[in-house]
Amino acid sequence: FRRGINKVFRIDALKCFLLDELEGLISGEESHGKGLQKWNRNTLLEHVVPDHGYDEESPAFTNFIEYMEGLNREKLRKFLLFITGSPRLPLGGLKSLRPKLTVVKRTCDEGCNPDDFLPSVMTCQNYVKLPEYSSLEILKERMNYAIKEGTNSFDPS
Repeated sequence: FRRGINKVFRIDALKCFLLDELEGLISGEESHGKGLQKWNRNTLLEHVVPDHGYDEESPAFTNFIEYMEGLNREKLRKFLLFITGSPRLPLGGLKSLRPKLTVVKRTCDEGCNPDDFLPSVMTCQNYVKLPEYSSLEILKERMNYAIKEGTNSFDPS
């Protein structure tokens, strides 16, 4: 790594950067990294897309936005890994995520309770299939369980 950098410019020039800054430049930005602002509702609504059964007014979608808004640094890394396959956002943050993070309604058979199902994702498309949970508390519980158990799992849908 050092030899490669030295071929482009003197590695000593990197001494003016903090370790976190270098990590961000090389590996991508984390939304809750030092010196970076926490996500707010407006930013999330601008860069997270509801589709296929959800719109910006859907209770399940607004609960999902509230869930994202409350993630701390550790949970954010796990959330991003679950959703995108990477624990980091690209340089530029959430607005640079391509395709945009999209939340769609996961339906179940008639008579089923959506609270009994877990969300699923398509990491290559930044796509979340979210059941229409009855409350924010159920959404948090199911998302956290899915993230814990589903990270690094590949299951064809």
